[in-house]
Amino acid sequence: MLSENIASSPRDQYLHIQRGLAYSNNNQPLLALADIEAAETFGEPLDVAFAHGVLLYRVGEFSTARGYFDRYLKAHPGDLASLEYRARLLRDAGENAAALADFQQIFALNPAPDPGHYISAARIMTALPDYGIPAALELLDRHFQQAGMTTQLQRYAIQLEIDQQHYDAALVRMESLDETLRNTPHWQVEAAELHLLAGQPDQARLFLELADSKLQGLRPNGIRLELQQKVQRLLQGAALK
Repeated sequence: MLSENIASSPRDQYLHIQRGLAYSNNNQPLLALADIEAAETFGEPLDVAFAHGVLLYRVGEFSTARGYFDRYLKAHPGDLASLEYRARLLRDAGENAAALADFQQIFALNPAPDPGHYISAARIMTALPDYGIPAALELLDRHFQQAGMTTQLQRYAIQLEIDQQHYDAALVRMESLDETLRNTPHWQVEAAELHLLAGQPDQARLFLELADSKLQGLRPNGIRLELQQKVQRLLQGAALK
């Protein structure tokens, strides 16, 4: 359809941008670049800068792509799509401080960004000496207060607590997960492992016995059999004798 429309309006900048992005989405970078470069000659080149940046980012030309995003954002400083792409580009290029600044601007502009952006920003914080894991956890908790808890982000927060050996804090976060999830043998085994790390074998045994009972009532499959074997290993381990 886009090609038919371009045949009827061969100098339509918008159509060339859209087809260029479509080619890029289909992993046809040479065709995409031809359309993007054509679009730059059919109107204001700045209007094509975002699309050109996206194309170059996808083929790994980070430095050149950043120039296009910088120019576009100078003219449109609140454009979320451009901020998101530049933040990802800076992250992938290892420019952590600059990437974090973009992610923080995204959070200020958008009350409900992609949860993955919070994980990216938190990971960057853990790698920056001026922030670290406590700042990453504070970022996630602030998001939970504003938008509610999400399993994906809380699970990442749990891992951060474990990395700090804050096992009791990790258990508190485990208890905040969805009730349906907490009723599964998988969650119960995870909780048991955390209790073992926290030096609480009696509580670990309770969760392992509960998981074992539930697994025995479920139809066996490869994953469940493997989990059941893990339960038995933990129950028979030195910590639970």
